[in-house]
Amino acid sequence: MKTLTLSLFILIIVIPGARAATYHISPGQSIQSTIDYPWVVNGDELVVEKGVYKENINFNGKNIILRSTEPENLEVVEKTFIDGGRNGPVVTFDHGENANCTISGFTLNNGLADDGGGIICYMASPTVTNNIITGNSGDYAILCDCASPIIKNNLITENPGGIKCRALFHLESSPLILNNIISKNSHSFGGGIYCHASSPKIKGNIITQNHATWGGGIFGKISSVEIENNIISENTASYDGGGIYVSGSEAIIKNNLIHHNRADYDAGGIGCTACSPLIINNTITENEASYGGGISTLVSTPQINNCIMWGNLARNDASTSSISGSKYTRLSSSSTITLRFCSRSCFTLRKNDGSWPA
Repeated sequence: MKTLTLSLFILIIVIPGARAATYHISPGQSIQSTIDYPWVVNGDELVVEKGVYKENINFNGKNIILRSTEPENLEVVEKTFIDGGRNGPVVTFDHGENANCTISGFTLNNGLADDGGGIICYMASPTVTNNIITGNSGDYAILCDCASPIIKNNLITENPGGIKCRALFHLESSPLILNNIISKNSHSFGGGIYCHASSPKIKGNIITQNHATWGGGIFGKISSVEIENNIISENTASYDGGGIYVSGSEAIIKNNLIHHNRADYDAGGIGCTACSPLIINNTITENEASYGGGISTLVSTPQINNCIMWGNLARNDASTSSISGSKYTRLSSSSTITLRFCSRSCFTLRKNDGSWPA
């Protein structure tokens, strides 16, 4: 593989059919100028030395790899900054980039946008991996607009919202959100992750200490959401759904630890409105709300299979006193629930009038 160091005065001849090239960028050089060089083409790799690069990056449709010198070395990632200077999103993918287009191993901070201060993916599906995305402004650190990026192994922390995915022009977003730490983000809808009219796969993440009005950890609205093998803990909501809130959605909530989340009003662990989620093989413990400490449903038909539920607290729900002090589920009179392989000895499940569901 060729290794070339760019400057403004180097002329490089790209031979058709030649192998992908690697270009090194040092402090004082521009990442964006390097991307824009005509001889940088699909498949090339740009390696960025440690330092602070104050610029806003757009890949402009080039399916290239942009990385730090050691993307899996946290010390290097913490010292390789792309600083957006509050002049727009730090990184933009909006020319149809695909999964071969990768950004890896940077701290992305100080971006500003109405949505996606750190990264915007608009009708593009890049790979975003091994980054720290923090200290951005506007709404959410990452925005997926009719986009299907792979977002994996990142630390997404201390932003006004973590990840937002939504549909535009009837084209939904279908991101794979894998093995990230999403923490200490705050927004009205989905402090950690907010999905609207989208089909995300949310797997293997640690989603913790986020805050929202609805859905402290995750909020899925009119979406088809797969939430699997995550740790969802210590998230808070000032209204509904401390851990997870799904509304008008198809949701599979499977093999998660949903622990120690809190909602000021309803649904400490999981809140369901106008939907029929499958809730299977989860451990739902020590969540707290005024009503429905573990799970709360409204106009919904959830199916709960093989779940462990204990130590949840509904502070104001006198109708759900329970064995061992575990106030588990609030079931509205307009909801029905199916339980399989879940022992009533582990929790109490009652309707608002105090009666057991049929």
